Amino acid sequence: MSNLPKSLEDLKALVGMSAALTLVRAFGGTRIFVPANVHVDHPLAGLIGLTRAQQLASVYAGTRLSIPLYSARMRTVRNGEIRQRYRHGETTVELAR
Repeated sequence: MSNLPKSLEDLKALVGMSAALTLVRAFGGTRIFVPANVHVDHPLAGLIGLTRAQQLASVYAGTRLSIPLYSARMRTVRNGEIRQRYRHGETTVELAR
């Protein structure tokens, strides 16, 4: 079982940990409006990529999504996941993304 807040687990399941953490760093502690249609020029697409922004819109279209605050607990979980991915053969370049 993860030590992450449920809201971050939900984001992680939908768009991946890297994109979820990017959203947390950019908007943590706030609510963001997720449009029904995300295009390549939309700020969310610029932040997490068009495909991931569209995945977010497929679930949260037309709503205000609460983004959790980044905490020391989240950092610990993230670091553990990075170590695990490294042990499974991912390169440092892949881990940095």
